[in-house]
Amino acid sequence: MKLKVYIYGLILFVCSSCATLNISEIKNLEKVAFDSLKLEPGREVNDLRIDLIRQTHSESINDSTQETKKTAYNPIGFDFGNGLFYDLNKNICLRIDYLMGFSSDENFEISEFDKPEKNKGQVIYRFNNDSLTVKYSSRKKSYCYYRTGNADSTSYMYKKRMQYAIVETDSSLTYSDIRRKWDVIHKVDENNYYLNKKRGKENYRISGSDIFLK
Repeated sequence: MKLKVYIYGLILFVCSSCATLNISEIKNLEKVAFDSLKLEPGREVNDLRIDLIRQTHSESINDSTQETKKTAYNPIGFDFGNGLFYDLNKNICLRIDYLMGFSSDENFEISEFDKPEKNKGQVIYRFNNDSLTVKYSSRKKSYCYYRTGNADSTSYMYKKRMQYAIVETDSSLTYSDIRRKWDVIHKVDENNYYLNKKRGKENYRISGSDIFLK
């Protein structure tokens, strides 16, 4: 799959999601140059994303009924720059940490509203002391994970059980649990990466203003 990133399209996406649009406010915005396109292995473990392309799949409810569900996020993938993130489940999103200018490795609190005009449907994401919790207005606080280790080798734990680990070296980025490695991004050089799959090698590369996925 060949991906060309058009910043204008992203601007239209963001504008179309607004409830109201004041043209004079847009004209008075300070123009900021976008970063160059890049292809770098990265991680996004908090699911704080705005979907641009979200994959779906079908699941059987019974012998005659199929249900379409969103494909789960993968915590590792590639950063394209300017907040664009492609995970290894083929989801493409905008990273909220990038858009709001905070580090996902430092303490933060994010409030999401399902009905902002009525100040209702609030969800609070709070990361503190290496632990992430999510609090819904309709129910009790939900505990997500706490992490141990360091930036190069991090385990994400639920109570005393490891959910998964991410290990980063100069030549690879690995996503695994206790039993097996799920995904490993191997680095060939600054512009080329690959994954080993059962059906063969998947290649990822950048050339000029084009990114080639698989």
